[in-house]
Amino acid sequence: MKISAYNCLTSSFVPGKHLAFNALTGAFLSLDDERLDDYATLLRSIDATGCPPDPVRPFQKTLIENGFVIPDECDEQAEISNRYHRGKAASRGLGLTIAPTITCNFGCSYCFQSHSNTRMDDERIDDLLTFVEARLEAGTSLSVTWFGGEPLGAFDVIEKLAPRLHALAVERDCTFGHSIITNGYLLTEPRAAFLASIPGFGDAQVTLDGARKHHDARRPTLAGNGTFDRILENLVAAARHIPILVRVNVDPRNIDGLEDLLDALIERGLRNVGVYLGHVWRYTDEVGATDLLTKEEFAAIETRFKFLKFRKGFAIGSSLPQPKRGALCSADSSNSFVLGPGGGIFNCWNEAHRDVHQAPGRYSPATEPHPGDVKQQWAGYEPSAKPACRSCHVAPLCMTGCPWEAAKLNDRGDCISARFNLADQLRLYDLEQSIALAEKARQPPARRTKIV
Repeated sequence: MKISAYNCLTSSFVPGKHLAFNALTGAFLSLDDERLDDYATLLRSIDATGCPPDPVRPFQKTLIENGFVIPDECDEQAEISNRYHRGKAASRGLGLTIAPTITCNFGCSYCFQSHSNTRMDDERIDDLLTFVEARLEAGTSLSVTWFGGEPLGAFDVIEKLAPRLHALAVERDCTFGHSIITNGYLLTEPRAAFLASIPGFGDAQVTLDGARKHHDARRPTLAGNGTFDRILENLVAAARHIPILVRVNVDPRNIDGLEDLLDALIERGLRNVGVYLGHVWRYTDEVGATDLLTKEEFAAIETRFKFLKFRKGFAIGSSLPQPKRGALCSADSSNSFVLGPGGGIFNCWNEAHRDVHQAPGRYSPATEPHPGDVKQQWAGYEPSAKPACRSCHVAPLCMTGCPWEAAKLNDRGDCISARFNLADQLRLYDLEQSIALAEKARQPPARRTKIV
């Protein structure tokens, strides 16, 4: 036997308690001092003799069953690759990122898009529906993300498409889900109510880049006016109808405004919205010159921000890291497409702003070229091929990260935060779970009605 390359052992916030995690199996175990000794003894024995101690203690057996120690013939690198390809082959349903327009009403300093006045007309709407009708397999799923530009700048397109896409999913006995990525400036209460009226709505992701002074400097209107206050007002009204997820794009210029943003959300009664950080990065040549945080710096700020949210009463939103299986995103998925307003089919969100003549495929007309040809760019993608990734302790959680970024690099993938803060992620997850259990234990038992 041999020791897995993907073990992580860290202390928790509780004295005498440790946490063990395996990134390949996703196993997460809590260890007291006795179990910690069992863990150390097992690994020492395997390292020295290739065999577990005799006799094997019950917890050591649990560790073996959960992949912390594996058979000699187990090839963990091959398993990562197999999961990727098996998951892609087994994937069903249809995932669409739909940009009703590429126009945007903001002039963000770090935007990765170039904006034209292209918007989806009625002919393109009909072509898009024909495209979906031809490819949505009965009994599967249809997932839609409204994107842009600013998608609410062509809200009438969403009004036309959303109910018809939902009706098509119902007709095919498919589940239906949709969400929107918006700057929030046009997210009025009636529009939020409309989105909520179409079954399956997930959330509206809205960007607020820290305190008012930071946000307004980074995300003004095209006329140069501030947008922070209007977005906050819209969120208060929209949150009555739909879940809100606030994204905060960070670089060295605005990290000192994170606490002020949380305070502003609390002041407006928005403590229950989800809040998370996004990393400003040079995804495309359109991104303006600006100082950027390294991946490691961003991971450290992300951890501190989660602690800050916890102290201020926000849900941390911690989830146990999960090993990936199948496609990583719309780019390398064989049944996910980015549909531009002019009839073009793209692989990645980073391409949605491109002209239809730059598109690798067309949904208008819906049959030329064949949409399957669009995916040839990523058909041979191999997540276990990067040398640095092969020795990374979080490779099963990442599989090179963003394919778009990983394709730019020869020796490594696009590193995720877990490479630098996995131990903190585990601690935060354990903290949130422990608090939830403690609160549940404090609740009075449900009263039972005696039946006579």
